[in-house]
Amino acid sequence: MSYEQLKTVSLISLIGLSLFLTYQLWTYQPNMQALESEQSESVQADDTIGEELDPIQLIKPDQVVLHQGANTYSLIEKTSERYENLLREFTNHELIESVGTEDVLASEGIEVSFPDHIPVSYLLRAFEGEFNTSTINEVDRLFFYISSDTDQVNVQMASNQQEQVVTLRTSISADLLEEHLYKDDADGELNAIIAKEIDTNQMLLRERIYVSTERQVVPSYSQYLIRKYEDMEISIINQRLFNSTDVPRQNQLNGENLYTDGSRIVTIDSLITYLNYSYPFVAESPESSSRHILDVAVEFINYTGAWTDDYALSNWASKETGETIEFRMQLNGLPVFERGMPNNDRMRISLSRVGTQVVNLQRPLFFLEDNPLQDYEKSMPSGEVAVEAIKQANSTEWEESVTNVQLVYRANMENTSYATFEPTWYYESDGEWKRVPLDEEIPS
Repeated sequence: MSYEQLKTVSLISLIGLSLFLTYQLWTYQPNMQALESEQSESVQADDTIGEELDPIQLIKPDQVVLHQGANTYSLIEKTSERYENLLREFTNHELIESVGTEDVLASEGIEVSFPDHIPVSYLLRAFEGEFNTSTINEVDRLFFYISSDTDQVNVQMASNQQEQVVTLRTSISADLLEEHLYKDDADGELNAIIAKEIDTNQMLLRERIYVSTERQVVPSYSQYLIRKYEDMEISIINQRLFNSTDVPRQNQLNGENLYTDGSRIVTIDSLITYLNYSYPFVAESPESSSRHILDVAVEFINYTGAWTDDYALSNWASKETGETIEFRMQLNGLPVFERGMPNNDRMRISLSRVGTQVVNLQRPLFFLEDNPLQDYEKSMPSGEVAVEAIKQANSTEWEESVTNVQLVYRANMENTSYATFEPTWYYESDGEWKRVPLDEEIPS
C-alpha cells in the first residue's frame, strides 16, 4: 500500500469514528431511574452494615425539665440513667382520651422538649395503646402534670409553629409522676433557671430556654478509636445508591473518589470518612409526596448502610424547593459537632428530597469503637455562665436570634486513626449552631 493510500484509509477511519461518536452522543440517555428503597432483584437487601431503626428510635428530647414549685426548676442530666428511666417509664403507659385544656402556668410537673417539631403520629406510637388525635399535627413540647380536678396525670402537647395546645388523659399514676418530680436522691439533677422566654398566654407556647445554674462534671473522651468502612461495605452502599450491582468505575476528582452513571453522583473523600450522594435530575413538575420526610429518610438510610452509631433527629425543614432533614450523632446522651466543620460536619447524616425523589444524602463512613478510652472528667461551667458569655459577645444576637443553648461534645478528627471528644457549650442562632466563647473548662 502506497503512502497516499494509507492516508486515505486513515482519513476514512477517522471520519467513521467521528460519525460513530457523534451518533452515541445524540442517542445517549442517562439512567434516570429513580432509586427505590425496596429490595431490587440485583441487590441483596440482607447485606446490612449497621442497625436498621424505626423513626421512633431517632426521636429524642433535648431537655427534660422538672417544675417543682413557683419559679423552681431543675434539669435532668442527659448523661444520667435517671433521664432514660423517666422517659421509658412514662412511655410504657397509655394515652386514654382528650380532655379540656387547663391553665398549667403555675402547675408542678415535668416538661419534655424536642429539638424540632415532631409529627404527632410518631409521638403517639411511642406510648402504649393505639390512641389517635386529629386536633394537632406537630408537637415540640410535652408537659406531664396532675390535674387539679381529677388527681389523674394529664399531658399537654404543644406546637409553637401551629400555636396549638391539646390535653390528653394518661394512665400514668400520680405517685409515679411525684416519684420522678421529688426524688430524695437528687443525683442526675441540676438546678435551673429560665434564661429567655417569649411571653404568651399559654405556658407551653413561651419558647423558653432553660439552663443550669451549677457546674456539671462530664467525661472527656480522647483517643476514642474509629473504624472506617471496608471496601466491601462501601461497595454495598454504592450498589444500593446506584440500584445495581454494576457500580460505575471509580475516578479521581480533586483528590476525591467519584462514581457516576450519568445521572447519579457519589463522591467519597480521600480519607474514606464521608460520602456525598447527589441525584440532581428533577422533573419540571415533581409529584408531591404524602409520606413525611422523616419516614422516607429513615427508610432510605436503613437501605443504604443503616445506622452504625447512636443518632437522633436534629431538625427538618420544608420549603418550596424541597425538604431537608438532619440526624446528629449522640455520645453519652449529648449531641456531637465536628470542630471547625460547620458545612461538612461528619457527625451528622443529612438527606434532601424534592417531590417524591431523594436528591441528596450525606453520611459518615466510619463508626466508633464500642470501648472508648476515657481520659478524665471535666467540670463544666453552668449554662447560666454560658448565657452570660453569649450576651457579652453579642447582646443583640442573644435578644433577637438565639433559640437554644446546649452542652455538647466537640469532635476533633485531625488524626486519621482516632478522634477526641471534648464537652463544651454551643448555642443555636438563626438555625446555625455556634460554640459559646467560653474558655473556662477545668479538668477535675
